[in-house]
Amino acid sequence: MSSEPIEGKPMWVPPLWLVLVLTAVVFAIGAFWKIGCGPPYEQLCYNDVFPLYSGRGLFDGVRVYLDSHDGRYLEYPVLTGVVLQVAGWITGSGGDLMAKSHTFVAVTALLLLPFALATTAAMWHTEPGTRIHPPSWASFDRRTPRRSSIDRRSLRREGAAAVSAVRERVGPRAALMVAVAPVLLLDGTINWDLVAVAFTALAMWAWSREAPLWTGIFLGLGASAKLYPLFILGPLLVLCVRDRRWQALLRAVIGTAGAWLVANLPVMLLNFQGWKEFYTFSQTRGIDFGSIWLAWSNFGHPFIDSSTANTASAALFLVGCLAVAVLAWFCPAARLAQLAFLVIAVFVLVNKVYSPQYALWLLPLAALARPRWPAFLLWQLGEVVYFVAIWRFLMGYGQVVLPDGAISTTAYTWAIVLHVALTVMFGALIVVDVLRDSRQVQTTASARVVV
Repeated sequence: MSSEPIEGKPMWVPPLWLVLVLTAVVFAIGAFWKIGCGPPYEQLCYNDVFPLYSGRGLFDGVRVYLDSHDGRYLEYPVLTGVVLQVAGWITGSGGDLMAKSHTFVAVTALLLLPFALATTAAMWHTEPGTRIHPPSWASFDRRTPRRSSIDRRSLRREGAAAVSAVRERVGPRAALMVAVAPVLLLDGTINWDLVAVAFTALAMWAWSREAPLWTGIFLGLGASAKLYPLFILGPLLVLCVRDRRWQALLRAVIGTAGAWLVANLPVMLLNFQGWKEFYTFSQTRGIDFGSIWLAWSNFGHPFIDSSTANTASAALFLVGCLAVAVLAWFCPAARLAQLAFLVIAVFVLVNKVYSPQYALWLLPLAALARPRWPAFLLWQLGEVVYFVAIWRFLMGYGQVVLPDGAISTTAYTWAIVLHVALTVMFGALIVVDVLRDSRQVQTTASARVVV
């Protein structure tokens, strides 16, 4: 165990080995729950892995992206497909379908465990991953000569230097929060999202270590597993333009594009039709479970078709991104993890579907952006409620008489509202943090100039 002095007070820093052990234990509990799954909705153990073994032809020896099954190709990005295919090869094809499907889930969990460990390990090492405390005025250098004017870039630099002594390292704490998060246990093996989550956490680590090329590489690989890491380039671009870090921006963009091409180009060349299935499916998919659009419809408003939902989702996402860009531009204390959480939160909230495992996308970003337990656990509570609600709702979906344990459409809709409200609450707290810390930076810089 170790501690670091923060403003004269020791702060306990969880050792890396403890974080990794907790990650493995929490992940394993969730995995065993899914592996031994009985009736999936009743036991709250549904996962996409089990049905997709046969549903996407792995049981029949289908090669993902190269072979179609029942007239369709795999609807996941290529790195997710790679993990899925490797699990299929290890499991094998033919034989007893039920036994092989359970084996496929177990093999998939083993393949995902390193990604879970990589996520918390990357977060533990992330620096600065910092939170600014109220400035210590005694630390100011009163011998600083008076200056009549100072440009914006110097203001940020002076302010950051003045508060550097009162910054708190939060990477280890954020990693601990993720390691024991209920979302990791409940959602870790629903799908293959941890692949993209790990690359996103590695991108945050690389950016904090001033390695923009590696940041881009990890974002490109993450976007090759799930699309959402690509959106983090938006706030990164604004930060680089704001601070005139042109070389860092160029390296990040080159890294992202290069890694994405390396991962995607082989499949594109081998079978373009199979490669583009994910993008075609995303556009044509109608509004689905968990979305604000479904909640709107359930509250008695007119049903929204897929085309209208696409347009409305894109418009709302664009407005949200512009709001985050303005926040980043005018707030010198804004950090990439904070801005990334806000962008991805907007994306998942206005999307046409919200699957429970989407909370994993926000998990490392939330812990790095605001490493404080009360609000974090409250946000997690909303995700746990939604996790239970979606399976209990599906127990009786389409049935006139609800079976025991099932919930009504109204109850399920209010679960959607709760998870949306608590995600918005967490995002609002991050915005408040950014505004407060930016005022401190500007006040500190001004004090250094005039004293």
